[in-house]
Amino acid sequence: MFISRRVIRHILAAVLIVGVCSPSLATAQDASDIPMWFDVSSETPPNIKINTDATTQLQNEEQVAVDPTNPDNLVAVWRDFRLGFRQVGWGYSHDGGATWTEGGLVPATPYNRDSDPAIVAGNNGAFYTVILSFDQFSERNGLFVPVSFDSGLSWFGPITGVDTESGTFEDKEMIAIDLTGGPTDGALYIPWARFGQTVDIYNVSSPNGVGFNQPVLVSDLDGVQWPTPIVDAGGNVLVAWFSYGNSAIMCDYSTDQGATWGTDQVVANTSFFPSNLNGGVQTFAFPALASDVTGGPYNGRIYCAFSDDAADGLLDLYITVTDDGGQTWSPRLRINDDPLGNHIDQFHPWIFVNRDGVVSVAWYDRRLDPANLNFDLFISHSFDGGQSWTPNQRVSEVSSSPFDAASFARKYVQYEPPGENEPMEWRTSRAGLIGEYIGLATSERRATTVFTDTRNGHQDVYAANMPMRLFPPKLTGPADGLITADPNVTFTWEDWSIYDENLTYALEHSDDSTFATGVTRFDALATQSQAAALPEGRTYWRVRAFDTFGDSSDVVRRSIWVDATAPDAPTPLAPSPLSTDTIADPIPEFAWTDESDPVGTAVVYDVQVASDSAFTQDLREYNDLVTTSLTLPDVDSLAYGQYWHWRVLAEDAVANTSPFSELQTFYLKIPFIVGDLNDDG
Repeated sequence: MFISRRVIRHILAAVLIVGVCSPSLATAQDASDIPMWFDVSSETPPNIKINTDATTQLQNEEQVAVDPTNPDNLVAVWRDFRLGFRQVGWGYSHDGGATWTEGGLVPATPYNRDSDPAIVAGNNGAFYTVILSFDQFSERNGLFVPVSFDSGLSWFGPITGVDTESGTFEDKEMIAIDLTGGPTDGALYIPWARFGQTVDIYNVSSPNGVGFNQPVLVSDLDGVQWPTPIVDAGGNVLVAWFSYGNSAIMCDYSTDQGATWGTDQVVANTSFFPSNLNGGVQTFAFPALASDVTGGPYNGRIYCAFSDDAADGLLDLYITVTDDGGQTWSPRLRINDDPLGNHIDQFHPWIFVNRDGVVSVAWYDRRLDPANLNFDLFISHSFDGGQSWTPNQRVSEVSSSPFDAASFARKYVQYEPPGENEPMEWRTSRAGLIGEYIGLATSERRATTVFTDTRNGHQDVYAANMPMRLFPPKLTGPADGLITADPNVTFTWEDWSIYDENLTYALEHSDDSTFATGVTRFDALATQSQAAALPEGRTYWRVRAFDTFGDSSDVVRRSIWVDATAPDAPTPLAPSPLSTDTIADPIPEFAWTDESDPVGTAVVYDVQVASDSAFTQDLREYNDLVTTSLTLPDVDSLAYGQYWHWRVLAEDAVANTSPFSELQTFYLKIPFIVGDLNDDG
C-alpha cells in the first residue's frame, strides 16, 4: 500500500533432495527435456473478468486461494475503489475457475477504509482473508480476518488480528496457514510492517484460527517492509521481507508457532531499490514465498521468488530455495527465458506449490512490447524442486497499458477530496498504480491466476486457468537425432506428474514430420515403454498421455535415424593417379566419387597409400575425411622411382563401412636428368 497432502505418487527426480544446505539450481536456459506445449502468442487460456461493477474505478492487488479439500472451489479478493475509496472486493468460483461470481465488497470490517487483502484456505475448507482496515478521520487501524465457511458465498467475523488506536500504522500484511495435517494444522500467521518511530516486522499467530495472540517482533533491524510468511512441512514458520538498510531480502524462522524468532538471515542481496518502473508502476523486490508440504522428494523445501536488477539494469525474475529453515539459500536462478540483456522488466511475481509438489510462478512481463511499457501475465512451472523451469507461457490474452491504469488517478479529486487527517500517500489511489502483487493458486488440475488488466481502458480483475493435470510426457529414449544401425528400437518416456492412477499412453511414429501420413500408432499403453521395428531412414515419434479427464493435449516430437546399410565403395576419379599412370608429383591429389548415405546420414572417408599392394610398407593413412579429395601433405611426400598403391573406403555415422575401392597402382618417376632435353633418359 505504501512505499515507506497429498503424497506424490510419482517420484519426479532421480535423487531425493531433502535437508541439503545451500542447494544448487541448474540454469533455466540449460534445462533439457522440458515439455514444449502450445505457443505463447496464440494459445493463451480464456481470460474471465471477475468484477461486475459499472464504474471505471480501480481494482487491483489480487489474491486467490483454492480449497485443499475441493479444488473446484476458489475465492479471490482484491483492492476495490468502486465507491471512490479503498474497499476490498471478492469473487468465487465453484467450478474450478471456469466461471466466476462477484460477491461485491467484503462486509463488516470495523473502519471505513479497507486495503491490502490476502487470502488462504485451510484443510477444513474455510477461507481466511486478512484486510488492513483504517479510519479516514482518526489514527485507528488494524488487521482483521473475515472467514468464509461456504466457499465464498458469505463471510463470518471478522476475527481481530491486531487493532491499533494511535501511534502506529499497520501496513502490508500477508497471511499463511498450516496445511501439514499435523498437530499444528490450521494455525494462521499474519506478519506485517508496523510504521511508528521505526518500521519493523511484527507477527500475530492463531493456533486454532479463532483468536490471535499478541504481536511479536520478528525483525532484528528496522527500515523494513513487505513481509510474506510460509509454513513448512514441520509446522514451522518462515517470514521474509525487504530490508532497506541491507538492500537485501531477509528472513527469520520460528519453531514454536511464532512465539519466538531467531536471528535474521540474508535470503538474497538485491541491487534493485523499491521504485517506480516505466509508466509509474511501483515495484518492490519483495519475497514471494511457497513451501512444499507434500511428503514428496522436495518435502520441506521453501521457495522464494523475487525481482532484481539484471546486468542491463532492468528487472529479471529469480528463484532461490532453502532446505534448512532459511539458514542457507541456493544461488539465484533466472526464471524468465526471454533474451538476456534485452532491457525488459519482469515484476510482481507470485508463487504456489500444488499438492503434487509442482512449483508455479506467475508474474507481469513486458517482453511483448519493445518499448518496455505494456505488460502481460506470464507463468512457468518446475517439476524438479525449482531446478529447471518450463518455457514461459503467456496467460493474458491482450497486453495492458499502465497509462490506462492511471486514468482514475488523474481524476481522483472529483471522487474524494483530500482530508487533513489522511496523509496524501494513504489516500491517493495511485499507491502502487496497478497494485503491488497478483494472485496464484494451483491444484492438481490447474493453475489459477488473478491479475490486474486494463483492456477496458481502466483497471479490472481478470482470472485465467492454465491446465495442470497432464503435461506431455517427458521423452527419455532414444535421444533426439540418434542414429542407429539397429532397426529394433525401444521408446521410453516418463511423466512430469501423475494425477490419475489409470494413466495410459499413445505412441506414434512416422517418416512424416507432420504425422499426416504413414503413421504407426500404439494405443492404450499402460507402461512407459514400447518396442518397434523401424524402416531405414528418419523416423519421427511422439507420445501423448491420457487420463479420465482427457489427454495431454499436445506432444513433444523427436526423431531417430535407422541406418543398417553400408555406403557403396567410392570410385577413384581423375585427376587422381589411376592404374597404369606414370606421374612426377610426389604429393599428388587423390579424388573419388561422393557416396552419400542412402538414408541421409553423414559419410566420412578413409584413404590409404603404400608402396606395396598389401598396404604394409611405407603406409600413409588418412581417416575421417569429410571431403571427396585429398592432397598429400608435404611431410608425406612419396619416393621417386617406384610404384605406389592407393585405395579409399566410405563409412557412415553408425560405422557401416563400404569395401575398399578398386586398387589403383601408379609409377612415380624421377623428374628429369640434367641436360636431357626431351626427357627420355
